[in-house]
Amino acid sequence: MSRFFLMILEKYGLGVLNLSLLIFVSWKLFTNHLKHISNTLKENGNKLENLDNKVDKLGERISKVEGIVS
Repeated sequence: MSRFFLMILEKYGLGVLNLSLLIFVSWKLFTNHLKHISNTLKENGNKLENLDNKVDKLGERISKVEGIVS
């Protein structure tokens, strides 16, 4: 396997090595970035769900107070 890469380097030079390294690093960076975006979206969804539940409970409390005051 390493002989294959050495033959490519002899024929094409470091351009192929640089290109493959750039592609590999870009791929790793891109997939890692997407993973963090996915985690952030999941966390924000959970926070919004908790906020929605709190607002619903607050609405129930307000309606009880309005019923008592009226």
